[in-house]
Amino acid sequence: MIAKEKAKELIDKYSICITTHKGTSIIGKEMAKQCALICIDEIFKLNIIWYDKDFADKYKEIKPEMTLEFWEEAKQEIEKL
Repeated sequence: MIAKEKAKELIDKYSICITTHKGTSIIGKEMAKQCALICIDEIFKLNIIWYDKDFADKYKEIKPEMTLEFWEEAKQEIEKL
């Protein structure tokens, strides 16, 4: 999966409909974007060992989602949407 796809996936996951006794409301795109950005910020705070993209490219068992560059790019893609 590329970062742009991950950005869209996160926004789609946070764009939900909520039904209450007063009716249905939709979490809009801007709020969904903010939620997705918070999600990525929390991933950064985990402070796990990140692989750099060059290293990950050499070892196929390392997924792109395990690189800091991937998440930085995903964050930029969210901000563009």
